[in-house]
Amino acid sequence: MAIDDFLSRLTILAALTSILANGCGHAEPAVPVRLAVVPAHFYLAPEDEDAEALFQVRNESSETIRILHMTSSCGCAVPTLPTSVLAPGETVQVQVGIVRPPTGTNSATVTLFTDSVISPTTTLNATFAASGDGVAAMTNVTPQHIVLEKNFAASRLSADVTVTTIERASEHFIVGVDSDLPFVNVTKTRETDSAPLFNTDFVQRQYVFTLSLDESAPVGAVSGTLLIRNESDTPHPLNTIHVQAIVDGLLVANPRSLFAQLPVNDSQSLPTWRVTVVSGNPTAKFQIASVETTVDWLEAAMRNSPGPGIASESNESEVELSVSLIGVPSEVEGEGEVVVTTMDGVRLAIPVVVSRPRVFTAQHTEDL
Repeated sequence: MAIDDFLSRLTILAALTSILANGCGHAEPAVPVRLAVVPAHFYLAPEDEDAEALFQVRNESSETIRILHMTSSCGCAVPTLPTSVLAPGETVQVQVGIVRPPTGTNSATVTLFTDSVISPTTTLNATFAASGDGVAAMTNVTPQHIVLEKNFAASRLSADVTVTTIERASEHFIVGVDSDLPFVNVTKTRETDSAPLFNTDFVQRQYVFTLSLDESAPVGAVSGTLLIRNESDTPHPLNTIHVQAIVDGLLVANPRSLFAQLPVNDSQSLPTWRVTVVSGNPTAKFQIASVETTVDWLEAAMRNSPGPGIASESNESEVELSVSLIGVPSEVEGEGEVVVTTMDGVRLAIPVVVSRPRVFTAQHTEDL
């Protein structure tokens, strides 16, 4: 009996092991509770007469899915849903009314919110072009501000501008980039296309232009504008890029320029600035011969100097100036310079701009 009892217990143990290993019953494979959308991205071409995007939305799960509500990222795309309940395997067509842009392309996303716990949202994406001509458009320009520098420590003499468009593969929407600074050169360096978009002849194209600073750039800081020209010549927020050229000479001022807005109240004190002048070459020293101003309402001197225009007694790598406004310019916006000259004849001009406020009355405008 002992042997039979042992075999019986062994059989029960094996059965329990099998149950634990394989589960208590046959498990059905997991079925995704989600909606499938065709097409994944709808494109409305310029030659299409219809002004709507059509999406087929199918319930691919074994459970009924209810669409609770819809939202649109743009007022130019208005969705219409014939039914809010989709049985397993059921397909419904969602119509999205489109308002075309006057030029270029526009995009919108419609979001369906459902009672599905696994996939509570489903998105319908659409891009639509303007009718007829002028359907190409700039979509991005980087960067929006460029600084080109030339100095002894670290120079940045060139920089790239990337213009991204959506246009027909056979066309070239971007004509070129113009600079209003004659010493900033612009060269088109490359052009790359994506694969055709939305099964059409449209592509996403990137134009890359390289900016370079030539030897004729003046010493100091100069600001300008780059203009991106396109075939349609239509104004666009991305058409302009701000560019600044900074060229350090043998002397460099920090700050490079001075500005003051005069107070309305005459009893307030006039401004004073502290300016540091250093050598453009970190290993070189200099000796100041004179510090002068070009207007009578400015005064400038080396700090700790007995008076304006007094020269430094030894070679320096750094000199501090004190610049003071000692009067009010006659113009509404007065312009002057502080001129620093070294014993070697090196000249540094520091621009100063002083703006006077205006008093507005019901009858006239009076300059203070």
